[in-house]
Amino acid sequence: MVAALSCCGLAWGQPDAGGCTDIAACNYDSSATNDDGTCTFPGCTDSSACNYDANAGCDDSSCILPDTTGACDCFLDCAADLSIECGDSVDPENTGSPIVSGGCEGEADLSYVDEVSGDDCEQIITRTWSLFFEDQPIAECVQIITVVDTTAPVVEGEAFLEMPCDMIADEILVTATDNCDEDVEITYTDDNVSGGCVGNVIRIYTATDDCGNSTEFTQVINLFDEVA
Repeated sequence: MVAALSCCGLAWGQPDAGGCTDIAACNYDSSATNDDGTCTFPGCTDSSACNYDANAGCDDSSCILPDTTGACDCFLDCAADLSIECGDSVDPENTGSPIVSGGCEGEADLSYVDEVSGDDCEQIITRTWSLFFEDQPIAECVQIITVVDTTAPVVEGEAFLEMPCDMIADEILVTATDNCDEDVEITYTDDNVSGGCVGNVIRIYTATDDCGNSTEFTQVINLFDEVA
């Protein structure tokens, strides 16, 4: 037994009350202060139903019973809508496939058709899945896949360079790659730290892709005079 001490309306030593703290659960316990992992959720509890859920903790009146022939309708539940980065695979192995339930698991065929809209910076793929049984469409669902480009280019180059002062020119001394844009724009600004031929130039490059994502890269060019 844990003794409880109190002072000024506060209690010490009282153990946390374990129970289900998810208000959507069948066994929600409003007095519980610590979730103990026992929550169960509503579903169809009739084992004879087409959509029987063995994990359901209470019945939610969603049961669908077989027809007079004992057959169940087929149900198709698409994977959740999602957003992926440009360059990621849009194949179902990456974006998810529907779940077939009811009376035709293993007997029906799945296929999908994509409708693409938007642009290179935000492409919307409306994927319509269809379930066919004996070559007849019997169910369909729709998944929305949003492909975005939020990844900035990667700039590679030497952070420190040395060159004769008469060799520096208006040229790009770094390279940039991007996950979606094959022709990244590179611009730069120069800050001449010291005047004359000998000195340092701080060159700040900015690489920008077609969707406005950009990366800066600082390069210090040490100039020297090789002319006697």
